[in-house]
Amino acid sequence: MGRLTLRLPDTFHQQLIHLAESEGVALNQKGFVLLMWLIADLNIQNNTNVNIRQFCPKSSSSNANIQSS
Repeated sequence: MGRLTLRLPDTFHQQLIHLAESEGVALNQKGFVLLMWLIADLNIQNNTNVNIRQFCPKSSSSNANIQSS
């Protein structure tokens, strides 16, 4: 599995923490799901056919929230 380190403004970081806590998930998991939504949206806008599910860990409960296009 790869690693991605991001530098975020404090206010944005706090918003992500709040979102993750309100959903009862880890910050990394919430960030992963948000990135997958962004990738899916970009694929739709660019009319590309990339299956984002190939990047999802099979055991992740967050996969249920990712809609296929």
